Amino acid sequence: DDDDDDDKHRSRYRRSKPKLKAATQQEKYEEEQRLKLEIFFQCLLHIGTKSDSNIIKCIETYSNPLKELSVDSKLQHHMLKVLSRVWKNNPQMIGIITNKLFQNEIIKPTSIIDWIFDDEKSVLLQKGWIWQILFEVIDHTILVTNNILNQLVSTIEKKDEITVAEIKEQEEKKIEEIQNQLTQFLKNQKEIFLFVFKRFSVGLSDILANSYRNEEEEDEEGNIIPEFDILSARFLQTGRKYIVQIEEYLEFFENDLFGSDNDRRITDFFFKFKALHDYQIRLISS
Repeated sequence: DDDDDDDKHRSRYRRSKPKLKAATQQEKYEEEQRLKLEIFFQCLLHIGTKSDSNIIKCIETYSNPLKELSVDSKLQHHMLKVLSRVWKNNPQMIGIITNKLFQNEIIKPTSIIDWIFDDEKSVLLQKGWIWQILFEVIDHTILVTNNILNQLVSTIEKKDEITVAEIKEQEEKKIEEIQNQLTQFLKNQKEIFLFVFKRFSVGLSDILANSYRNEEEEDEEGNIIPEFDILSARFLQTGRKYIVQIEEYLEFFENDLFGSDNDRRITDFFFKFKALHDYQIRLISS
């Protein structure tokens, strides 16, 4: 019986070996991809160090290879880590390059948001330039969305004035194309806001969870001192800046991100924010 058990054990071990090997090969492949991206992007950054316009031109010239080398969120996150390491003493340049990478569709907004809320930068969350990068990404998305909406309205008005059937049909096709484009950008805008506030929720929860393990981070009344206050203040800043845009998502925030399953301090904070938000909306509407 013992021999049979040993045989079964060895058989299971042999069956598991290919899986381990496959996982190792995948990790090796991912590391190779990161290395390729890092070498290419780092060289590009060094070539473009002469001026802002030089690095922007480099990114525009080599945007296709950069896209091919950063095909997923992990690689895009790694690209931003390389950028922040190379230009660690120049936050303004980090912002300029990040914005250019975003506008050239080399990195997605969710990758930038992930990088901003990265654990490695918890101390830097106090820095205004980090949040300026986030706001520029959101502002650019809102601006493009509004421009497409205005284009749609203008095209519809133009179509209504046309009497020639053939030209009117062309305008109707154009309207359909613009509507599809607008739908996509509205979807992108929604994804950005939901992702940002999800990261706020996770970040605040992590700070509280860490405080329970490190009692020295709490004051005598058990209130969290700096990090919770800093991140909640940035939450308020973001919420107030985009008060109109987030109006339609508040119910989702309340039920799915800041609901009763969170720490009481997080839910209390959110309901104070919601009350302030509702008051400001009433002022805008009156």
